[in-house]
Amino acid sequence: MKRIIVAFFIFSVILGLAAGTWAKKPITLKAVQFVNLGNPGEAGFHLLVDMINKASKGELVIKIVGGPEATPGRQQPEAVRTGAIDISFVASSWYKSMVRVSPLIKMSLLKPWEERKSGFFDFLVKEHEKQGLRYIGNAHVYGPFYLYSKVPVKDISGLKGKRFRHSPAYPFFQTFGIKPVTASHSEIYPGLERNVFDGLAINHTNFINLRLYEVCKYVVGPGFYAHGAAAVIMNLAKFNKLPKHLQKVITDSMEKAEPQIIEKNDAIQVDNWKILKAKGVKHVKWSDEESKIFLDKVNQAMWDKEGKKLKPEKLEKMRKMMGY
Repeated sequence: MKRIIVAFFIFSVILGLAAGTWAKKPITLKAVQFVNLGNPGEAGFHLLVDMINKASKGELVIKIVGGPEATPGRQQPEAVRTGAIDISFVASSWYKSMVRVSPLIKMSLLKPWEERKSGFFDFLVKEHEKQGLRYIGNAHVYGPFYLYSKVPVKDISGLKGKRFRHSPAYPFFQTFGIKPVTASHSEIYPGLERNVFDGLAINHTNFINLRLYEVCKYVVGPGFYAHGAAAVIMNLAKFNKLPKHLQKVITDSMEKAEPQIIEKNDAIQVDNWKILKAKGVKHVKWSDEESKIFLDKVNQAMWDKEGKKLKPEKLEKMRKMMGY
């Protein structure tokens, strides 16, 4: 009888230890990103993931399982919504069919912490929740976009008639008389080399990664879409199932990461300008007046394109929360 009691005791202890081990097993979330692993644009997202993993003290582990080769970038938001993946770091303009306001996130004139005070951050959280997504924040590290040209363009009038590689992200082309030429990223280099088009709009990071400095030697005018928008989104049901303290780890980490993300972005842009100079790329600067006219029209073109699809009162509410 004593042997049975001892055996039962030992079994109970082992079972208890095993249960304790299982209880401590971390919650693992799978994440993907819209840029290739190793791209400088991932810096803000990776900073955030590292902060979350560290702050959770082993209870929560976010694993970045790949980039667009794992899940094509434009398919990532839907994969997050359905729960096929847990988290995505993706260009906000790529899922406007799901969240109608998402393309306008990059139009904000405010810093992330200012958006929290204005109510814009909470507004975005609610808009995403309608589609089964949890908006975590903006981890954009790309810096502004610029116009690049094979020849120096000294002012706005010089853009008229130029053939530029086109993307839906640039609705202002028609405003300045630029002739749009549709081409994939892989077609940009040979297109410039063969004079299929005269220039393009792109950010410094991708310009450098694609080695376009070999066939395009001028940055013209001011940078635009300065704040950019690469959103971190999570499956809403998965977020809601997390213990409250782990939800707080995620949201607090995002808030703490925001100033560091901007610092990383600024540092990357300084390095990018050095690289461009070393590669013989020159910046053709415009006057302050010309630059303002250009930026005002660039912004208005985006508001006209995406804003007209929203109710006027909603659009006006957004503009106020975004610093306009």
